[in-house]
Amino acid sequence: MQNYVPVITTHRRPLAPCHPQRAQSLVRANKARFQYRYGIRHIVLFKSAIPRLKNVAQLQLRIDPGDQHTGIALTRDHSDRSRTVVLCLEIQHRGKAIRSAMTKRRQRRRNRRYRKTRYRPPRCDNRTRPAGWLPPSLRSRLNNTRTWVKRLATLLPISAVHIETSVFDPQALRNAEIKGVEYQQGPLYQTNLRTAVFARDHQQCVYCHKSGKRVKLELDHVQPKSRGGADRYDNLVAACHSCNTRKGNKFLETFLKTRPQQLREIQGKLGQELASATHMNVILPRLCAELRTQGWTVVEHAAATTAAGRITCGIAKSHHNDAAVTGGPAGLLHLPSQPIKITATGRGAYQRMMPDAHGTPRGKGYRQYCRLPKHVQRRTATPGHKKRAKRVGDVATGDYVAFDH
Repeated sequence: MQNYVPVITTHRRPLAPCHPQRAQSLVRANKARFQYRYGIRHIVLFKSAIPRLKNVAQLQLRIDPGDQHTGIALTRDHSDRSRTVVLCLEIQHRGKAIRSAMTKRRQRRRNRRYRKTRYRPPRCDNRTRPAGWLPPSLRSRLNNTRTWVKRLATLLPISAVHIETSVFDPQALRNAEIKGVEYQQGPLYQTNLRTAVFARDHQQCVYCHKSGKRVKLELDHVQPKSRGGADRYDNLVAACHSCNTRKGNKFLETFLKTRPQQLREIQGKLGQELASATHMNVILPRLCAELRTQGWTVVEHAAATTAAGRITCGIAKSHHNDAAVTGGPAGLLHLPSQPIKITATGRGAYQRMMPDAHGTPRGKGYRQYCRLPKHVQRRTATPGHKKRAKRVGDVATGDYVAFDH
C-alpha cells in the first residue's frame, strides 16, 4: 500500500489527502499540479477544482519517539475504532554524530591548553547555562521532531498530536532491589522492560540469530534466577524457545564455552549503560510541553497500548508501525508498506574557521594569507574559512535550477 498524497489549495490551505491514483487523474485532467515541499510530493489544486467545503476532515498526528529514529503517522479514526493510516514517516536523528563532533572539539581544545605555548591566564568563569538547557545531541532530537510537526501542519489538516510516552527508571532497571520487589511488579514496568530488551537485541535471538513472525522470543536470564539472577535490564536477553530450553540454568560462560566471540559480543552489549532510556526520559516531557506551548492538543499514551495494538493488528515492530497503532486501535483499514525516510542533516556548522590536522584554527595557509597586501586579501578567499551557503526556500547557493514557464 502507498502513502496518500497531501492536497492543498492555491492559498496554502490543507485539504484531506487523496489516493495516489486520484492525484494522478487530477493532474492529467489539468485540475492540479504536483509540487515538492520539504521533500514530500503533494498536489496543488487549481482555483476551479477546489471543493467548496466548510469543514475539512481532521487527521491525528501520532508520534513514536526514539533515541535514533522517530516514527510519525497521520491517521484518521472511524466510529468503529478502526483506523486508516494515510501517511507514514521515519526521522533518522543525528544525535550520535553531534556527540562525536563535540567530543572531538573538546579533545582538540584540551590538547591546545597543554601545549608549550605562551601562558594565557584563565578567563573569568562567568559562563552559565540558561534555564531548560539541553545538550546539543538531545536538543537536535527535540528540534527535529518539533520542526516536522510544524511542517506537516502546512500540508495536512491536523487536529491533535498523540505521543507514546514510555517512562523508564534506569536505576530500578539496573538494581531490582532498590525499593523492594513490589516496586517492579506493575504491568507497565514488565511491558517496558520486555520491549526495551527486544529492541536492544533487534527482535532476534542472541544465540541463534533467528527472527521473524514464526519465532517466539522469550526473556532469558544471563545469570539464572535460580542462582541469584534478578530481573534487570543488563541480566536479560532475547532468546527463542529452543535456545532458552537448551541453556536452562547454565551460566552464560558455560553455555557459550565453544563460542568465545559470541560470548564477548553479548557481554559487551549487556555492559552498555541505559543512555537511550535516560535520553527519552528527558526529551519526552520537554516535547509534550513545547507542543502544548505552540497551541497543539497533545494526548499521551502508554507503551502498553501500542504493544496491544500491534498484536491486535498483527504488524511487525518498527517506529512508523508503532506510531500508527499508538492508542490501541481495533484494526487498520489502510497501512502504507514503506514510510518516507527523513535524514536529519542539521543546518550547517556554526564553526566558520576550520582547524588544521593539529587542531590549530589558523594554520600555515592563514599566516601566508595575512602577509598579503590588504587589496589582495579583499579579492582572496580566507584559507580554512567555511562560507555559509545562502538558502531561499529549498534552493541553496550552487544548486542547478530549472525554471518551468
